[in-house]
Amino acid sequence: MYYVYILRTSSNTLYIGQTNNLENRIKEHKNKSSKSARYIRYFKSFELVYSEKHSTRKEAMKREAQLKSWSRAKKDTLIARDRILFNWQTVEHSNIIHSAYAKNNLKIRGCEAFKNRS
Repeated sequence: MYYVYILRTSSNTLYIGQTNNLENRIKEHKNKSSKSARYIRYFKSFELVYSEKHSTRKEAMKREAQLKSWSRAKKDTLIARDRILFNWQTVEHSNIIHSAYAKNNLKIRGCEAFKNRS
């Protein structure tokens, strides 16, 4: 699996890259290792704001090039839509879990479920 990702730097600039191991790549950037992107090393911090999966490196590289050619406004729209979708999926997942607990007469307290003893 290959990933195309977008990082937002502490100066609100965007960096687009691709990798076959997103978790390790983010660690390399955070540690400012010799393998990290030189561009990212100049900033105090960054956050991962977008990622997508591809089955081949060729697909990921093609998509990376496409995203890099987009305007900043188009990139920001992609990031915003992804966040809205993520938030909706999280809420939907949460509703499914709450429904399942309600059906089984369970209450949720924090992250744990306790049997309703009433």
